[in-house]
Order: sequence, then C-alpha cells, then structure tokens
Amino acid sequence: MASLLLVLIGLYVRLKISETPVFQAAMDQRRIARVPFAGLIRHQWRRVLLGAGAMVISYTLFYTATTYCLSYATATLGIPRTTMLGSTMLGVVFMAAGTIVSSSLSDRLGRRRVLICAAGLSVVWGLVMFPLLETRSVVLAGVALAGALGLMGLAFGPMGAFLPELFRTEFRYSGASVAYSLGGVLGGAVPPLAATAMQRGGLGTTGVGIYVAAMAALSLACVLALPETLDRDL
Repeated sequence: MASLLLVLIGLYVRLKISETPVFQAAMDQRRIARVPFAGLIRHQWRRVLLGAGAMVISYTLFYTATTYCLSYATATLGIPRTTMLGSTMLGVVFMAAGTIVSSSLSDRLGRRRVLICAAGLSVVWGLVMFPLLETRSVVLAGVALAGALGLMGLAFGPMGAFLPELFRTEFRYSGASVAYSLGGVLGGAVPPLAATAMQRGGLGTTGVGIYVAAMAALSLACVLALPETLDRDL
C-alpha cells in the first residue's frame, strides 16, 4: 500500500520532467520508432543480451545473500534469525555505500572499468562467502553478507547510466528496460532456486559458491564484450 503511493509520486515526477535534448530532437524529426521493441530486437539484440548479462551479478549477489543465505544460515547452521536479519541490514548499508562510490567513480574512470572491477572481485567473493558463513561465527557471517552486498552495490551503481548509453536514441527506453528486466529474471529468480537444488543434490554450499562465481564470470565476459560509454555523444 505504501509503495503504491511511491509509484504515483514517481509517475508524477516522470510526467513533469522534460525530455532530454537528444530525445526531443528525435521526436521533432519523427525518428522515434512506433514499435521500439521490434526495432530493438532487429537492430540491437546483441546489446540487449550483453546488457542483461552485465546485470546478472548484481541480482545474483543480492538474492543469494538476502534470500538463500538467510534461509540456510537459520535452518541449517542454527544462527538465530534475528541475528541474520541484523547482519543483512548492516550489509545493506555496505550496498548503499558501494552504489554511491561506484556511481561517482564511473563518471570519472568510466562505466566499464568499474564494472570489470566489481565483476572480477565478485568471482573471488563467490568462492569466499560460504566458507565464511560455514564457520557459524556471527562476525564472519556478517562479513560474508557485507562483502556480497557491497559488491552488489559496486556493480549496480554504474548501471543507471551504462544501460541507457548502450542503445540508440529511438530504442533507448526499451533497450535499457528490457536488458535490466531480463538481467533481473536471470539473476534474481534463478539463483535461490538453483542454490536450493544444488544443496539438495549433495553439492552443498561449495556448489552454490561456484555458481555465484560463474555468474560473476558471465557478467565480466559481457562487460568485456561491450564498449565504454562514458564519453559517448548521445
């Protein structure tokens, strides 16, 4: 109910904001596609997939840390639920800090460089976080969650600029939103299900950690295949 109010406020703000000069010029010249999704898939489908792949690690880290780790630590490791919730809330502070820092750095160093750093560190952290969690130490479990969520913020920060900058003016809204949403499905819905299946299949948390590292490697490969967009003339 409360979020409905936020949606209405967001809609009001969006309707009141002027279009960017480049998009307004495209509208004036009638260069806006009538069916942008069809044109997007026809002309820039590769960037949609690569953009979605770049997003995957952000959602994988977030939902693994907040959904799977919370369930596993309380049900299997015996860490009190209140303790884990408190550690998750602390981890979200690191996520916010990572988002702010990476957003700022991406405007100075470039989107691609920051994302490569975030994805590369996430490959390592995917292999480290579960051994930390398995110690059953409240402090080390908190470190595992803070690291995962901090890296999630580091990867998430540049995306608000990076995804729109990947697409042509006439497809920019559709391209950014489809890549973002597809990355959310692949990185948000799949990891908790995959982690649970691997645990039941006998792979344990080692398999889950390898899965997180593999998703980070996928995002890293996608970012490496995309161009830098910081200095692109939109």
